[in-house]
Amino acid sequence: MKQHSVPKFLDNFLTRTLSGTVFSWREILQLTFPNVLDCLSIMFISMLITALISSNGEASVAAVSLVTPLAWMITCIFNGISAGGTVVVAQSCGMKDPVRIRKAAGMTLWLTVAVGTVVCLPLLMFPRQVLTLLYPEAEAVVLEKARIYLSGRAWSILVFTIYTANFGILRGLGESGRCLALSVIINAAYLVFSILFLNVLRMDILGSVFALLLARFIGSAASVILLFFWKAPVKMTFGQIFTCDKGILHSTLQVSIPLGLEQVCSSLGNVVAEMYMISLGTTALATHAIANSVIGVWYSPAMAAANLSVTVVGRCFGAEKYDEAKRYGVRCDQIALILVLLTSALFIPLLPALLGQYHPTPEVLAMAKKLLYWSIPSLLLFWPRSNTLPSTLRAANDTLYPSVVSLAVLWVVTIGLGYVLAVLLVIVAAVAAWYLIRFEFNRDYQAYIEAPAGAAAQSELAALTDENPNVAAPFQLFAENDNLKLYADLETANVAIYDKRSGETIYSNPVDADADKVANKTNKNYLKSQFLLDYYNAGLTSSTYDSYSMSVALGNFRAAAIEDGIAFIYDVGVDSIQYLTPSYLPTERYEGLYEQLSAQAKKAANIVYEKRDDGYWISATGASRTREMARVSKEFVALGMTKAEYLEMEALAGKEQAETLGFTVTLEWHLGEDNVEAKLPVSAIEERGGGKVYRIQLLPYMAAAGSDENGYMVVPNGSGSLIRFNNGKNSAAVYSQYVYDMDLIDGDYTQTQTIQSVRLPLWGVCRENTSVLATIENGASLAAISADVAGRNNSYNNAFAMFTLRGSELLSLFGAGETAEMPIVEDNYYGEDLVIRYTFLTAENKGYSGLANYYRARLIAENVLSPLEETGDIPFYYDVIGGVKETTHFMGIQYLHVRAMTTFDEAVEIAQSLNKAGIKHQVMNFQGWMNGGYYHDVANNVSVLRQLGGKNRLENLNSAIARLGGELYADVAFQKVTQISKHYMENQETSRYYGAGYIAQFGVTNPASLRRTSALGYSENIYNLLSPKFLPYYVSGFLNSTKDYSLNGYSLRDLGCELHADKRRTELINREQALMIVESQLQAIADSGKKVMVSGGNLYALNGVKHVIDAPMTATEYVIVDETIPLYEMILHGCVDYTGQALNTIVSDDWQAKLLKMVEYGASPRYTFTAQQASDMKYTALNRLYATTVANWTDTAAEQYTYLNAALASVSGAQMVKHTILSDTLRSVEYDNGVTIYINYGSQDAQAGGGTVPAKAYLVTGGANE
Repeated sequence: MKQHSVPKFLDNFLTRTLSGTVFSWREILQLTFPNVLDCLSIMFISMLITALISSNGEASVAAVSLVTPLAWMITCIFNGISAGGTVVVAQSCGMKDPVRIRKAAGMTLWLTVAVGTVVCLPLLMFPRQVLTLLYPEAEAVVLEKARIYLSGRAWSILVFTIYTANFGILRGLGESGRCLALSVIINAAYLVFSILFLNVLRMDILGSVFALLLARFIGSAASVILLFFWKAPVKMTFGQIFTCDKGILHSTLQVSIPLGLEQVCSSLGNVVAEMYMISLGTTALATHAIANSVIGVWYSPAMAAANLSVTVVGRCFGAEKYDEAKRYGVRCDQIALILVLLTSALFIPLLPALLGQYHPTPEVLAMAKKLLYWSIPSLLLFWPRSNTLPSTLRAANDTLYPSVVSLAVLWVVTIGLGYVLAVLLVIVAAVAAWYLIRFEFNRDYQAYIEAPAGAAAQSELAALTDENPNVAAPFQLFAENDNLKLYADLETANVAIYDKRSGETIYSNPVDADADKVANKTNKNYLKSQFLLDYYNAGLTSSTYDSYSMSVALGNFRAAAIEDGIAFIYDVGVDSIQYLTPSYLPTERYEGLYEQLSAQAKKAANIVYEKRDDGYWISATGASRTREMARVSKEFVALGMTKAEYLEMEALAGKEQAETLGFTVTLEWHLGEDNVEAKLPVSAIEERGGGKVYRIQLLPYMAAAGSDENGYMVVPNGSGSLIRFNNGKNSAAVYSQYVYDMDLIDGDYTQTQTIQSVRLPLWGVCRENTSVLATIENGASLAAISADVAGRNNSYNNAFAMFTLRGSELLSLFGAGETAEMPIVEDNYYGEDLVIRYTFLTAENKGYSGLANYYRARLIAENVLSPLEETGDIPFYYDVIGGVKETTHFMGIQYLHVRAMTTFDEAVEIAQSLNKAGIKHQVMNFQGWMNGGYYHDVANNVSVLRQLGGKNRLENLNSAIARLGGELYADVAFQKVTQISKHYMENQETSRYYGAGYIAQFGVTNPASLRRTSALGYSENIYNLLSPKFLPYYVSGFLNSTKDYSLNGYSLRDLGCELHADKRRTELINREQALMIVESQLQAIADSGKKVMVSGGNLYALNGVKHVIDAPMTATEYVIVDETIPLYEMILHGCVDYTGQALNTIVSDDWQAKLLKMVEYGASPRYTFTAQQASDMKYTALNRLYATTVANWTDTAAEQYTYLNAALASVSGAQMVKHTILSDTLRSVEYDNGVTIYINYGSQDAQAGGGTVPAKAYLVTGGANE
């Protein structure tokens, strides 16, 4: 062969790198390049054929993908024989033994063909059964195409055995040129026939079979010619082919069997992978096939280097040149890496184009790209060596180790890890699905939110005929029933209600407001307004509009008829158009108006307007002459200029008119049997000009009493308070309290005053001859109730409700050493209907006692309350502290564990000791019985504390209490979730602030900073406010978890007293919607069949309740307030048993006064007990309970209970019908069973009820006491 000269430096480099005693560098390159071209051609043709098949659709590609690993597994069996022959022939060449070469070649040929024939028989006989067995989940169309392809592929394999054997022999001989020629022949034939049958004749999968069969027949014939006839490298007769040399056979099988098994198992692994891919669908299967096709071409240079290593290392090994064999093994590994890097540099940029040749669907294309790009690191780092190193070892007769490693990698890593990752993927998907369903897509709460009714249907208004007018004109009659008449003044929107029973008239606004000598102009406007709107403008500056000066006085309102009443629709705001002088007027229109103007107006018009070609325009000078514009505007309007025409002309002038800041508000008046309901449908509010309403004071002077009247206002301050008319406390702050407390999310972090909550959404105005009871029927959770006396701003005593329509927060901004606050206003207002019912009480319900009697009767009629049937001893309430988290240490590590302060058996002993002391009617509230104790984990799954005795002992406690005639209630908190809760996801489940988006997290009040976010050293004191969205989930979980428990009832620690919104911007739940959710869950608990105890006792929580603890026993000491009354107790007594704060947790220097207050309020006593010493809670978050040891209190509790029971047992189950303030120190309470109790707080005896009431004592008269 002619040797081409190369540069000397290159020759030296290649000699040092590749030359040896067995091979020169030229021989190495002559072996390398044909091998590379051979492998590339094979894989490239395979890729092209796959692309041709893919033109027939995903099903055809998927069918080929199913059959290929199975066919390859069969091929691998005789491929192993061929590969073993390659190694033995190469070693024989290294020994320079022609006889051994001929024997090795002959045995390779007949053994390969024989083994191939045997393993093909099952595929030829049972193709459908084999495929169905392996791929039962495959689609029918894919399976049928795979059957056709497998049958043809089996016949082609029989023919291909000859080609494989001869190709292996030629490779062992080092005839890489002839190998390349064979590869070109068979692949070219395959390509030509594939184009013919697939693209031209469109034979689909059958065409692929014919193409493969013909190509392999031609290739096999060519291999026989090249090996045995044309310049035959092996001189052997036909008879020598079937010779058998045991030594050569052993050497061949030594390589063939491990290699064959490895390749078979490898193919079996591919079959398993295909089985898995089937479960992912035809699209995934097609993607896998296409990606494998491209990867085959990509890493084919690494396969070429592996083939090179077999020839080179095998010959060196046969020549016993072991060091050279080792060196060439390393060089082949390096060649493989270089070739793969070169191929990658070409392939990576061309990947999109290559994939496009497969005609993939967009979904397959996207998936294939991802799969290939993810494969790049492994192709570059691991594929080269994974081919060359095993081939090098096999050429050196080390066949076991590479086979074991390859199989381990395949089955443990590829298949095993694949399945593990698949399982993990399923787990991750399941967790993601659970997360989305549990948190993001949870909409169960929406079923409990009722949509507001909205505005009532309106019709044309017409006054009724009033034969006997009771209210003077301009009031007209618009609704009437047996008891009441509804009048309205269409000029002022003032409404009057005439009560036929009493002859009294109540007005929505004072009729003589203009004559008020105290009020200034602004306050007079307020007196004449039906509402005041607080709003933010587009610049987020807050201001107030009153309905009179901003609507009624401007004539921007109208009235309409509704069923049983009248509606007023107010357009509130000042029109930004001051003068109807358009910027442009057509010549004809202007001159027509000009001719009719007065002389002075014409002079003004000449100043304001100038003539141009297309008409008259306001001049630059005229735009600043407001007086002249006003004069022209006035006469234009008189001549017919309208706002509509003005806007039309402005549009022609190309000037946009800024939208006027304003609001449209509808106020409806509905007449009832003994009441009138004022309804403001918030959903009907229209906002214009960037304004946002955030608060509304509704009917601030409805039923207001003048300074010349006597009486008082009743406000729901704690237990109840009276504010007497004209009490002169004008310098005191106005009374104002949020109903059900201010939402913690809207409140301040600093708590400067202890406030007694408003539990009832009502107030009253009681005059000498009549009383009006106002109750918030809808929107109570958004309301604050205010009251003021005459003399401050005007001459009227008034009480009203103020509603929050959207939230706002002040966001602090910091920068340049300064701070500023910017208001963040919620985008949407709360679209709830605001409804206040004003009930006009008759003489029999006079005063606050009558007001309470009426409201109690109404709640009974509406099934909110039910009269008690029990009489006899009053209840004795006591909380029992079970388990509490205690901070302790182990080896210097701090952790929390449950300390058992009272076990269930110890609680039985407490109940028995109290019973023995004479306390029969016991009501035990067991706190800290499950899920970690007092500060328990979320309650959707309940686990009774084993430290206390477990479920069995809890149920035994319930039975023991029942045998003693008492009741057991198991305490649970739903809405305030302690920070140490283990099964709560605070970022997802906690309510959030609107502005900054923080979670709503609070704690106890720090006595130093007064901030109510402190832990005071115990993280369990920090709690999260559960979003109302998730309340149904936890309540239903709790009920399901405890449905089989033998418990008397549940004590709801926070459902009856805590109400908050969730201001999460993506899913805002306002406070009124939260109230609906809470009400639904309270009903679900009541429907469970268990009795219910609530803490606090807000009105919405009273339906079906048996007991109320922490009932309001006092009122906030506002300066403006004159008296504290038991309004709350008057409504509940005889329907619900109640108690206040635990006596042994109160610090007092006058216990007798406390007991007398309980007698006056009809309240039962309450204690908090622990069986263990209270000092054991020193290092717990309950260290505030420092006096709970039951042994220290049993005697005192029995004495106090006996004292109270002696007074109240006679009125147990009776309704409190009258409460009277006889003097500063003397009170009387009358019950419907005839019993009257007199309470003397003074230090001197007092005369009352025909007897003497001892100092600091009580006197019971009437009923059975007579």
